[in-house]
Amino acid sequence: MEEDAWVETLMECELDRVEEAVRVALAGGRPRLAGRVVGLLPETVVARDPELQRAQNAAGLLMVERGEQLDALTAELTELFDLRRRRHMRRARNRSRERVAPTKPSGRRRKR
Repeated sequence: MEEDAWVETLMECELDRVEEAVRVALAGGRPRLAGRVVGLLPETVVARDPELQRAQNAAGLLMVERGEQLDALTAELTELFDLRRRRHMRRARNRSRERVAPTKPSGRRRKR
């Protein structure tokens, strides 16, 4: 995508240009993009600038404005996980069960 290509071009740029790109991304309200770009900088450069540290912290954060939104997000993710688990278990049970057709002699289980 465009962001990936932009980040790749910054890999070959000077440190000053990468720092400026981080600041532009933060000013544009793109903290995750700033977090990706700040990963191109050495730790020594990031440690001396609080704005770059902020971008580095934003790289791993899930941005949530209120606790209510976090609760809603957690509930939605839990629901999706439960749905996926139920589907997986249903498929596993269907694979492990032997299909029995009692009206057909070939489908009956043999007694041992």
